[in-house]
Amino acid sequence: MLTTWRARITGKRDRSLVTGAGVLVDAGHLLTCAHLVWGCSDLTVSFVQTGRGDLQNIPVGVSYTGPWRRPGDPGDIAVLELPEKVDLSPARFSLRPGTAAELNAHGFPRDAGPFGSVLRLRVTSSHGIGEWLHIEAATGHAEFPREGFSGSGVYEENSGEVLGVISDASHAESRRTGRMIPVETIRRHWEDIDDLLDLPWLSRDARVRLRAVVHGAGTGADLTELVMGTFPGIPRPRDLRSPWDAIRFVAEELRAEPHGDDRLTRIVTALSTRLAGPGVRAGLQEWLRTAPSSPPPGEEATGPAFFLSSCAEDAAYAERLGEYLRLQGVPVWHDAHVRWGDDSVEETRRRISQALGVIVLVSPDAERSSRVIGEVLEGQRRNRRFFPVLLRGEPLYILGATRHCDARDGAMPGEDYLRVLREVRDAATGTAPPPPAEPPRRTPSWEAPPRRTPPRAPIPVPHVTGRASVRKLTSLLDGGGLEHADIWTTTLLLDAAGRLGDGWMRRLDGELLPYGLLEEVDAVWARSMGGTQGFGAQLARYGGPPPGTPAGHAGDFFALADALGWRRGRQATPRYGEFVPPEPLPAGFFPTLRNPQLEHHRGWHDQWRQTAMAVHLRLRKMRGRR
Repeated sequence: MLTTWRARITGKRDRSLVTGAGVLVDAGHLLTCAHLVWGCSDLTVSFVQTGRGDLQNIPVGVSYTGPWRRPGDPGDIAVLELPEKVDLSPARFSLRPGTAAELNAHGFPRDAGPFGSVLRLRVTSSHGIGEWLHIEAATGHAEFPREGFSGSGVYEENSGEVLGVISDASHAESRRTGRMIPVETIRRHWEDIDDLLDLPWLSRDARVRLRAVVHGAGTGADLTELVMGTFPGIPRPRDLRSPWDAIRFVAEELRAEPHGDDRLTRIVTALSTRLAGPGVRAGLQEWLRTAPSSPPPGEEATGPAFFLSSCAEDAAYAERLGEYLRLQGVPVWHDAHVRWGDDSVEETRRRISQALGVIVLVSPDAERSSRVIGEVLEGQRRNRRFFPVLLRGEPLYILGATRHCDARDGAMPGEDYLRVLREVRDAATGTAPPPPAEPPRRTPSWEAPPRRTPPRAPIPVPHVTGRASVRKLTSLLDGGGLEHADIWTTTLLLDAAGRLGDGWMRRLDGELLPYGLLEEVDAVWARSMGGTQGFGAQLARYGGPPPGTPAGHAGDFFALADALGWRRGRQATPRYGEFVPPEPLPAGFFPTLRNPQLEHHRGWHDQWRQTAMAVHLRLRKMRGRR
């Protein structure tokens, strides 16, 4: 039967009988009002339309209640759980307001007997009052909204689709009015109902899988701010209650341009960097891998290209920058279009190894992004040149010795930045291509960079937090990233000595290195590598210069390099990308104290030598204090 989903609910509160209605949403659950079941005992459900004795007076429990606590509160929603599934057809729900439809509700006032009565009603306006819709009796001398109709499903007579549930009635019977909670409101409080709806923005299977991943996930982020960061320029959304609510808002309510057809990919990618919980991030990555997705036209670079690294929060600027650079004749490959999956890391590494250089969008969000930091470390390991673009905050500490293009006003990089990129492109290809084609005659998606007069002051290089950096070192080593951990160690010590912006230390700068920090770093390396690497292992192989060699001078360094395997005969020292030998590694090889950022400039070897001596002179002094 079409309406076997209609149910009577009874219970006891303060020794009084409570009666109302519910809607069967699936084989094991019913939807009703929180105020109906609040404080009730001995709750039972009867499917009065079935005529079956086994479906009458079934004991039920409450599995969910909304935030309702007193009359007038929002969230007057409750879900009851049946002890066993029933073989009845559940209700079909609709998001239409039903203002022009003939509507009914089946309730159970006390004077209506066990089978209840039907109320003919109409919705007076599709514009809500708070989260409710106003309803009134459709006829003047028949049933009207009153006690016993709480939780009644409001359904269309012809289609049988449920549009919401009745929650309130006027205390003045002469008014014959009440309020209804529409499905649109119900789904904001009880998100499970979305699994039952037909929504055009995603197939039901993909939607159910996605909601299952984010359901109950914890987040330290303000979801409203997260959405605004992912889609810059949009008006501030309503308060978003959960990760699923954020996804739903982006899919259904976001109207600001430009958002493109990849809006779901962008918000899910952003959430994958913030949500916490067992398997949440892996589940989102798997969903992204299997969900239909393709790069925007022209995004794939077919030849040598610059690798563009950005976090999800800066995706909008990254898309604009990619389009801008391509129209200026600069090829770009954007990391946001990596296909999620087991091979995504290897694909990223391959792209970086072949890149003309690495463009990094720098912001506080990028600084917190493990992906961006990992890509920067991989670029340094591969001796790529870096071209960071500062969007917000301060320069990226791990690129402290590299000049940042200041784009904190939201403009595209200027001609000086483009000229350097083109020079790198031309040097790599061996030819100078013709000037870029005239951009299409349309309004571009960027603004021309304004004249900046007077020029901005130099951008200060921030300091990292030592304790957090040591934890990062631990995670890199635990993940097997020896060269990434090596570069991170150099960054950590440069920061401690106040030389992060220079990228190297003078010998006297080593006096600023805290002994405790050196001991922590050594302990992490030793634990991860079984005592074969770290400062202790280096001191064991080389504790000081040979007789007649001044400490800290060139002869001291070369003897150290020979002892640790940094020199291979009298051959020239290779760049960092070719420096680390294949396993088994010489004992004490790491940390090398090299900064690949400097190796594109003259004098880098001397700067490395001074850095290594600064650290080892301090280590020797620390050993002498024990």
